[in-house]
Amino acid sequence: MKASRRIFVLLFLVVMVVAGIQYFRENHDIFKVRTIPVYVSGFQSDLPIYRDLRSRLLNRVKEFQEMYIWEISLSQLEETLEQDAWVQKTEVFRGLPNKLSVKIFPKEAVALYVSPHGKVFPIAVDGSPLASVQITQAPDAPITRQKSLFKDEDLRKKMALLVSFLIEGTSISRSNIKEISYKKDNGFELELMKPQLKVVLGHGNFHKRIQRVRRVLDYIEFHKLNGRVIDSTFSKKVLVRLRKES
Repeated sequence: MKASRRIFVLLFLVVMVVAGIQYFRENHDIFKVRTIPVYVSGFQSDLPIYRDLRSRLLNRVKEFQEMYIWEISLSQLEETLEQDAWVQKTEVFRGLPNKLSVKIFPKEAVALYVSPHGKVFPIAVDGSPLASVQITQAPDAPITRQKSLFKDEDLRKKMALLVSFLIEGTSISRSNIKEISYKKDNGFELELMKPQLKVVLGHGNFHKRIQRVRRVLDYIEFHKLNGRVIDSTFSKKVLVRLRKES
């Protein structure tokens, strides 16, 4: 009895294997990856520059389409996508029988360099320069027109750090910075749009100095003073130069 049961189980397994092989021969195309959706993460993903990034990456993943899912190297796919200068990192998700999707974490542009010829080069949060973009695609970020600042890696990193400390919802926010410049003696300077004045931040210690400047700007606004320059480079005080009354 036991022997006949073993034979029955063995025959059943053989039939199932043969049926599986036959099914795979007839339906193996279901394991082919037809499309690879690409999603861009982040609250700015609807900006033109990131929509353009998604379009570029969709073209890059086409070389992996129409391949069987087991033939696709996820590390190779990630490496291909991360060759784009705007990509910080990628996450690839795989699901049987033929599903692949990609989530992109783009680099955030915190500043823009505008060349004398009008070319716009975004600068990432880590200070690295990104590929040039059309002015219509450029994100809303403070600009610099200073070539020497853009070309100096150390100064770019310091500028990106400085921008990261700006305080949204105040007079010293990113959206209120008209231009960033650098001078050997004074260090970094910000030109504000409202109120129209210059802020000197020096060569470092930006977080503390920006906090001081914010309080001074609040004081100027409350007392309706007509400031010209706010110099935060002193160790224990902030110097305010007022405009001369005409």
